[in-house]
Amino acid sequence: FSSQRTVVRANKKQAYLKGVAGVRELRVRYRKTARKRLTQLYLHSLFGLIYFLILSMMDSYGCTGRILQPS
Repeated sequence: FSSQRTVVRANKKQAYLKGVAGVRELRVRYRKTARKRLTQLYLHSLFGLIYFLILSMMDSYGCTGRILQPS
Protein backbone atom coordinates (compact mmCIF):
# COMPACT_ATOMS: atom_id res chain seq x y z
CA PHE A 1 0.00 0.00 0.00
CA SER A 2 2.67 2.49 1.03
CA SER A 3 4.66 2.01 -2.19
CA GLN A 4 1.50 2.57 -4.23
CA ARG A 5 0.86 5.78 -2.29
CA THR A 6 4.34 7.11 -2.99
CA VAL A 7 3.86 6.37 -6.69
CA VAL A 8 0.65 8.43 -6.68
CA ARG A 9 2.47 11.25 -4.88
CA ALA A 10 5.29 11.11 -7.43
CA ASN A 11 2.80 11.29 -10.29
CA LYS A 12 1.12 14.31 -8.72
CA LYS A 13 4.47 16.02 -8.28
CA GLN A 14 5.44 15.24 -11.87
CA ALA A 15 2.16 16.64 -13.17
CA TYR A 16 2.64 19.74 -11.04
CA LEU A 17 6.18 20.27 -12.32
CA LYS A 18 4.98 19.72 -15.87
CA GLY A 19 2.37 22.45 -15.35
CA VAL A 20 4.98 24.84 -13.99
CA ALA A 21 7.32 24.08 -16.89
CA GLY A 22 4.42 24.61 -19.30
CA VAL A 23 3.70 28.06 -17.87
CA ARG A 24 7.39 28.95 -18.09
CA GLU A 25 7.48 27.76 -21.69
CA LEU A 26 4.43 29.90 -22.49
CA ARG A 27 6.19 33.00 -21.19
CA VAL A 28 9.09 32.31 -23.54
CA ARG A 29 6.80 31.72 -26.50
CA TYR A 30 4.50 34.64 -25.71
CA ARG A 31 5.49 36.85 -28.65
CA LYS A 32 5.37 34.06 -31.23
CA THR A 33 2.00 32.60 -30.27
CA ALA A 34 -1.48 33.96 -30.83
CA ARG A 35 -2.86 35.38 -27.60
CA LYS A 36 -6.05 33.29 -27.70
CA ARG A 37 -4.16 29.99 -27.95
CA LEU A 38 -1.81 31.13 -25.19
CA THR A 39 -4.56 31.89 -22.69
CA GLN A 40 -6.16 28.54 -23.55
CA LEU A 41 -2.94 26.67 -22.72
CA TYR A 42 -2.31 28.78 -19.63
CA LEU A 43 -5.80 28.20 -18.23
CA HIS A 44 -5.51 24.48 -18.98
CA SER A 45 -2.30 24.13 -16.94
CA LEU A 46 -3.71 26.38 -14.22
CA PHE A 47 -6.83 24.24 -13.81
CA GLY A 48 -4.59 21.17 -13.82
CA LEU A 49 -2.59 22.58 -10.92
CA ILE A 50 -5.73 23.51 -8.97
CA TYR A 51 -7.18 20.05 -9.58
CA PHE A 52 -4.06 18.30 -8.28
CA LEU A 53 -3.91 20.67 -5.32
CA ILE A 54 -7.49 19.78 -4.32
CA LEU A 55 -6.76 16.09 -4.85
CA SER A 56 -3.71 16.17 -2.59
CA MET A 57 -5.61 18.15 0.05
CA MET A 58 -8.43 15.60 0.01
CA ASP A 59 -5.86 12.83 0.13
CA SER A 60 -4.21 14.26 3.23
CA TYR A 61 -7.58 14.52 4.99
CA GLY A 62 -8.49 11.00 3.89
CA CYS A 63 -11.78 12.09 2.33
CA THR A 64 -11.33 10.62 -1.16
CA GLY A 65 -12.64 7.14 -0.23
CA ARG A 66 -15.70 8.52 1.52
CA ILE A 67 -16.57 10.86 -1.34
CA LEU A 68 -16.18 8.19 -4.03
CA GLN A 69 -18.25 5.59 -2.19
CA PRO A 70 -22.02 6.11 -1.87
CA SER A 71 -22.93 6.61 1.77
